[in-house]
Amino acid sequence: MAALVWSLLFHGPDQGLFNVSDIPMATALYNLGFTMILLRLPLTLQWVSRVPVLSHWVTLSNRRAMTIYLWGNTAIFVALWGLPRFGIVADVDTFTWQSGLIAFGATLAVLLVAVLCLGWVEDIAARRRPEILPVRSAARPRPDARHAAPDVTTVAQRLVTAPGDQSR
Repeated sequence: MAALVWSLLFHGPDQGLFNVSDIPMATALYNLGFTMILLRLPLTLQWVSRVPVLSHWVTLSNRRAMTIYLWGNTAIFVALWGLPRFGIVADVDTFTWQSGLIAFGATLAVLLVAVLCLGWVEDIAARRRPEILPVRSAARPRPDARHAAPDVTTVAQRLVTAPGDQSR
């Protein structure tokens, strides 16, 4: 509502009456309102863990979130710069939906290269074992030591060792 009121009060002569996208403050208010509505929804994404492919992608993006965030804009720039240079797309200013998909794919490819080359730094910063591509879940439940089955060698050692023998 605030975005519509703002666009009614502060629209220019060459702007439409309800065109929120031409007025930056109205756009910001609209996006803020939409975000507030989404934050109030009780969303659960537990179904993602039951689909292995999605679970792996979520794990990968969570474990490489900082690399994706830091190198995302650079990947967009490199992809849009490289597509016309290599003759894949004629001009980035006159995109069709097909060339937009090509640019999106090229951006993802450049971002994947950045994740492969630099993502392991996040593991070191988080004091984890460095991995090129983390595809296993980081929050894997570990067996509790009190309820875990004893090791076979430990059981055999207890059986062989006499109660009074403390050499081992």
